Amino acid sequence: MLVFRYIALHYLKYFVVILFAFILFSVGFDYMGVATKLPDSANLVVMYIVYKVFYSIDMLLPLTLIFAMIATKVSFIRNNTLVAFYSLGYSKVDILKPFVVVSMAIIVLFVALHSTSFARADEFAKNI
Repeated sequence: MLVFRYIALHYLKYFVVILFAFILFSVGFDYMGVATKLPDSANLVVMYIVYKVFYSIDMLLPLTLIFAMIATKVSFIRNNTLVAFYSLGYSKVDILKPFVVVSMAIIVLFVALHSTSFARADEFAKNI
């Protein structure tokens, strides 16, 4: 159970960092492309950016889940943590179980978010 929590926390850390980087990259380039077309109102600009962040999360979530798993595994290999887990008797299934459980929890959360106005964020951004 302790190994499950250790791997899950590292996976969540990489997930948050990679998702934040992807969102900044995506929204930053989108904003640079439409900055002159947006109205001068700061309120509308902030609303546009927030809606684009929601849309970016929606589009980049699967990619982020995969990259976070790869980054976590690479980090464990570089720090010899993966070798230590295997030498302590944990199987490959025990090592992969936190990735699957955390990924499924995140996916269920985002499926639940799609029952709200989160799913129409791109429409709201285009209306501005």
